[in-house]
Amino acid sequence: MRKILTIVLVLLSASIAEAEPPGKYPDPALTPGVVLTTDATVTCQGGYAIDLRKREGPTQKEKCAVFAAYGLPCKNKRGEFQVDHFLPMKLGGSPNGLKNLWPQRWSWWKKKDLTEFSAIHAVCVEHSMTLPDAQAALMEDWYALYLKFKKESRLRDYDVNERKKHQRSSTHKVETK
Repeated sequence: MRKILTIVLVLLSASIAEAEPPGKYPDPALTPGVVLTTDATVTCQGGYAIDLRKREGPTQKEKCAVFAAYGLPCKNKRGEFQVDHFLPMKLGGSPNGLKNLWPQRWSWWKKKDLTEFSAIHAVCVEHSMTLPDAQAALMEDWYALYLKFKKESRLRDYDVNERKKHQRSSTHKVETK
């Protein structure tokens, strides 16, 4: 009887996990990620992503279309999902378009953002990664990149002072490897 109960619980938990809404990763068929540029001299310029978001960022209608594509209501519970760029604009990702937008669970946003900031720093400041390598690593498995940065003690949080410096310096250029 115990074995049967254990088997039933395992099967039930497996079916619940399959029915779970999007979590750590987007559906690759819906959101494979879209590269707008692989030129770090463009993406590492101060204000690049901010200007791009102002000009071409997703509209509320596009955000609702993202939720609909994933079978979610446009108005979801506060703190449950946010529309996120799978490949961030600061790393050359497309600012709009359903192929680069997905409903990310709030429970994962901080780790993904830390990964993005760390990758931006690796590309634009340390020059320890090329932009195409950072893009590929994020799109292949952003969480594995998070774990790599964490293991190497290279996780970086959003740095307001660094952002202000980049905004003031629109001539900021980087060397690509």
